[in-house]
Amino acid sequence: MPGTSLRYRLDIKSYLMIGSSVSDPGRYDRIASLDDGLAAARASSVIGRVKQSMREFLVDNPVCPAFEICERQRKNDPAAPGCTEESSGCPMCRIFGGPGGIRRGYRILGAYYDDQTASWLRANLAGATLQRRSRNRIHDEKRRAMEDHLFTNGVALTFDYLWGRISEAPHHAIRSAEERAFDLGLLVVAFRQTVTLGASGSRGGGECEFDFPDEKDQLEELLKPVFDAWRQGGPS
Repeated sequence: MPGTSLRYRLDIKSYLMIGSSVSDPGRYDRIASLDDGLAAARASSVIGRVKQSMREFLVDNPVCPAFEICERQRKNDPAAPGCTEESSGCPMCRIFGGPGGIRRGYRILGAYYDDQTASWLRANLAGATLQRRSRNRIHDEKRRAMEDHLFTNGVALTFDYLWGRISEAPHHAIRSAEERAFDLGLLVVAFRQTVTLGASGSRGGGECEFDFPDEKDQLEELLKPVFDAWRQGGPS
């Protein structure tokens, strides 16, 4: 299965707040990450959330050896003991790489509008993507809005699906076909379990859904190695 490439679809069901750490004095305290004026989900944001979803899935289901991950990945702590050899890394190190010199097994790209949709939106809805939203800081003891503590965010609205891609790295082919199939299935599981994205999740935004519509007829086959391992206690 070397060279496997899957296109994923991102459906943002609310507004998106992936901070660019850019301030606009007098207008916004924080502005959503945009791609030439349109909403976008950067690769780092997608990877970070999908990685956390995978960590939660594996930690919550310690049912077989195939699901075991190193302490570094389990605790999300670079200082904790972790995998050191690429040939024997845990699933998360095999997929996302690790500080011990383990290269990532898959490249995950960010999600953007397809070219045709992006062109239409820029021509017809220019300036409608970014929306101003305000909120107050709440006093810890009084539990009421604090005076002179009003913050504004520039949140991004989406008008159609965003699209991205995951691709297998060439060196991942050193692994057995069974291990590669398991890693890809685990990555698909993590994508599908990710339901929020960006900093707006704690403020009622960022609700999302990842899917693989191009693979809808093969989805059960993609997921089969993971759930076979879950049912049987891991591959031999």
